[in-house]
Amino acid sequence: MKMKIAGSILATTLAVSTIGGSYALADSPNTTPTKQQITNQENTDITTHKLYKELDVDSQKLFIEIVNGANLPYPQQVQLLQDKERFIEEENNSSMHTWKTALVKKAAKLLAAKIGSKSVADITDYLFEWEDDLQQGMENYLVYKLGWNKTAAHWTAKSVMFILF
Repeated sequence: MKMKIAGSILATTLAVSTIGGSYALADSPNTTPTKQQITNQENTDITTHKLYKELDVDSQKLFIEIVNGANLPYPQQVQLLQDKERFIEEENNSSMHTWKTALVKKAAKLLAAKIGSKSVADITDYLFEWEDDLQQGMENYLVYKLGWNKTAAHWTAKSVMFILF
């Protein structure tokens, strides 16, 4: 008798939908699923999600590997896809910065071509107001503009010249 009661209790199951928190009763595990259950199953299949379909094949494989490895539930899978989409959008918006950087680089190349006939010493003399050769100009700049000790300035300039030339 107790077995029949337990069997009838088990036969009537309560299926809880994770989406919307709705409840649906099913008479037994052998009955046909209700429309709510079918919709629920379709909504929890990440491979039918719009963002998943937008991934390339390699990204889809990697995504499934991550989901299976971390045992992520459906809402976290969707969140992961949304985070990836948000990252891609931010990356595309940063292309404006890339464009500006490219423009600055182009201007620098044009300027370098324009003054290409000048030597490095001429350019540094102009920029730092040095009047002697490069090493002496560097020493003077360190001593008179930055207040360094003459010995420290001499050996620093000598070291820089050794490294650069």
